[in-house]
Amino acid sequence: MDNRCMTKMKTATLLLGISFVIVFFIAYSGLIPPLNSHSENMGGPTLTSSPVEENSANTPEAVLSSTASTVRSPTQVQTPTPSPIRTPTSSPTPTSTPLSTVSPTLTPTQTSKFSNEKYDEFVSAVFGEAEVDTEIPIRVRAWTVAEGNSLIVILNLTADSENNAKRVKEVNTFVTSGYAQAVAHHDTGKIGGKITDRLRIAEVNNTGATPKTLIVNTSLAREYYTGQINAVEFTEEYWSTERNMTSDEIEFVYNMDLRTGNQTLYNETAD
Repeated sequence: MDNRCMTKMKTATLLLGISFVIVFFIAYSGLIPPLNSHSENMGGPTLTSSPVEENSANTPEAVLSSTASTVRSPTQVQTPTPSPIRTPTSSPTPTSTPLSTVSPTLTPTQTSKFSNEKYDEFVSAVFGEAEVDTEIPIRVRAWTVAEGNSLIVILNLTADSENNAKRVKEVNTFVTSGYAQAVAHHDTGKIGGKITDRLRIAEVNNTGATPKTLIVNTSLAREYYTGQINAVEFTEEYWSTERNMTSDEIEFVYNMDLRTGNQTLYNETAD
């Protein structure tokens, strides 16, 4: 009986010792939190920085917040100022284009902001050749290239009521000696640049009557200077195109005339 009791006591002691060792091992390895930590947690949450909080500066929100001051707001972006757009009007208002001189004759100094500089040499030849042969003054007011490659020349012609014969001579000299000769010079390579498809003469004033206009096609001028038609046929052809100017055409000519001065083509020695 005593032996059994002793054996049980030894066994209990051994089990207690093994349990103590196991508990000590677990506590030492950290599987069971220390008592002081448990007591602190019982008193309330401890404010410690978590890994997420420590790395919060690297989150997208934090990056955007830290760089927001370097991004220019829309109000700070400079936008180009639009250039003023010219409002189309029913009639252009050209200014004058300096014309180069075709030796040995003089040329008008009118300029036109609607004219193309590629036509300057041809237009200079028109005015220069007309001046060589004109026995009477031809008053040129302005010129421009418009209407689908038309050379529009504004002339201050003698009014019908004053002297119709002089008026006709002014037009004929400008067309036959000026335009037709310039076409010939361009076709033979004596002058360069671009050539127009037609000439339109527009009248700036016709005392007591509606101003008139007429057209001379470049192809007709070629037929004349190459001898396919004679002078009478040539003049009859372009005079047949004469008509009263429309109100829009009159306004167009008037606006051009306001911005230019008078240039007279005249050769006192012409015969």
